[in-house]
Amino acid sequence: MAYDLLIKNGRVVDGSGEPAFQADVAVSQGKIVGVGKYDGAAAKRTIDAAGRVVAPGFIDHHTHFDPQAVWDPYCGSWVHNGHTTVVVGQCGQVIAPVRPGDGEWYLEFFSDAEQIPLPVLKAGVDVTWESVGDYLNALGKKRGINVGTLVGHSGIRRYVMGEAASERVQATPEEMATMKRLIREAMYDGALGFSTAPKDRGDPAGVPDDAERWELASVLGELGTGVFQVAGGAPGGTKQTRACARELAARTGRPSIYNLMSDPIGNPDEWVEHLKWLEDGFKSGARCYGSCLSTVAGAIFDLQRGLNVPQDEDITHPKASSAACRPGTRSWPCPTRSGCGRSVTPNCARRCRRRRSKVPLSSRAG
Repeated sequence: MAYDLLIKNGRVVDGSGEPAFQADVAVSQGKIVGVGKYDGAAAKRTIDAAGRVVAPGFIDHHTHFDPQAVWDPYCGSWVHNGHTTVVVGQCGQVIAPVRPGDGEWYLEFFSDAEQIPLPVLKAGVDVTWESVGDYLNALGKKRGINVGTLVGHSGIRRYVMGEAASERVQATPEEMATMKRLIREAMYDGALGFSTAPKDRGDPAGVPDDAERWELASVLGELGTGVFQVAGGAPGGTKQTRACARELAARTGRPSIYNLMSDPIGNPDEWVEHLKWLEDGFKSGARCYGSCLSTVAGAIFDLQRGLNVPQDEDITHPKASSAACRPGTRSWPCPTRSGCGRSVTPNCARRCRRRRSKVPLSSRAG
């Protein structure tokens, strides 16, 4: 038979964990139909991969491409780096579900958290969807790289509770039932799991007590599918994040991932205790995984934005508390509220006032 594509002489790394091996890869009708030696085989196109690695595409399991994936089918340079799948909806931060007319709040949320200029988001994202399923359908209309999504705690809290999502600790029984229904519907529509944040992180996901997290997480346990992801950036640092992730896994039997298995500047030997903690967790039956970077990580910032995010403070003051420095939250009261004794940049205060005002950003000077 004549194959559509024959990739010859490559060093195959097949993703199974087995050692690499030399082989050819045959492709027909968009699918791999064989891995072996195909000397003399006919193909419409042949690629000589001698000296190169032939491997499945990489999966980036933690991205914030939620808005960009709408207008950019390849998610920037990710495809060029070998990624064929990205997962969005991390850290409880999403752009679905969204009530009609409330799309700007979600875009402002992303603009503040990810330092993406709001005009860029508004130019590229027309929020025409409501449910997570609708969002996935919108992504499917213009697709290059594969995109999967988690259901975000902040997003469903905002959808159900409105402005109260950022202020009120306890949801009503009716609100809890609605949030659980939304998670269940999203999972049936193709979501991969549920993402949240620890208590007192500076967003709606960080407002409620843990009882709400455990209750919402029970949906995945009942369905017997899906994964949890827990954000960093809470006052208790990585220890608070990983404790939340382990509890989610233990209560539901589902795996969890958290940010971050890291080596802090202020405590360079912490990794020893951290790895032991992970080992003990697996021995107890909780499938809890720490995300890990292969490079030295740090915030990239300039003085125009100000030093008003947790990562920046960790860099400038390694021994400082890891309390979230997001404005307008319980973990760091902003100067527009009573009782605040901490000085912040003018930009920080301006962003906090904007969050608490219904006046659109585009109508404000500066």
